[in-house]
Formats: sequence, C-alpha cells, structure tokens
Amino acid sequence: MKNTLKAALGVASILLFLSSGVAGQAQTVKSGASRAQETTASQKTKPKTKTTRKQRAADEAKAKALAEARRPRLCKTRDNECGYGAGPVGEQCSCWSKSGAPDLGITVRR
Repeated sequence: MKNTLKAALGVASILLFLSSGVAGQAQTVKSGASRAQETTASQKTKPKTKTTRKQRAADEAKAKALAEARRPRLCKTRDNECGYGAGPVGEQCSCWSKSGAPDLGITVRR
C-alpha cells in the first residue's frame, strides 16, 4: 500500500513537472516559432522614437550632474583640508583637527 502511494505520488510529480515546463515549449513549437524568433518579433513591433533637442539637452544635463556627483572633493576647515569622498560641492563636512577633535568645514572641489 505504501509503495503504491509513493509510486503514484512520484508519477504525479513527474507529470506535473513535465506539463509545466514542456507545455509552453510545445505551444511555441506548434506555432512554428522559436523563442528567439518571438523576442525579435516583439522587439520589431516597438516604434523607434526620435530624440529631440530638448531631450538631448536633458540627457546631457543628467550626464553632467552624474559626473559632478562622482567628482572627488576635499573638506576644507579653518585649519586644514582632508579628503572627503565624492559628491556635490558645498555640503557640510568634518575633519580631525591637529588637536585631535573633529572640526567642521565645507566641501570643495579637489
């Protein structure tokens, strides 16, 4: 009885596995198209959009802002300067002063 139940569950799980994976492929094969052909067909249906001057200017501004955000900067305090990672200029920062205490400053370009 236990062996029959185990065999039935094994066959049912195999059939379930095969029906879930093979069913999608069988329909594709029946229609005569492969998956690669389906993706290229769906890509061809998308119309190409032309970029306008405003859109190009906006893209250039985004690229410039991204480059500015990645630019290295320094933290300038009353007494000294230290490296402070990357990012926009003009933010508050802190460096260790010569006396050993944190000293507040502002970020500047490197």
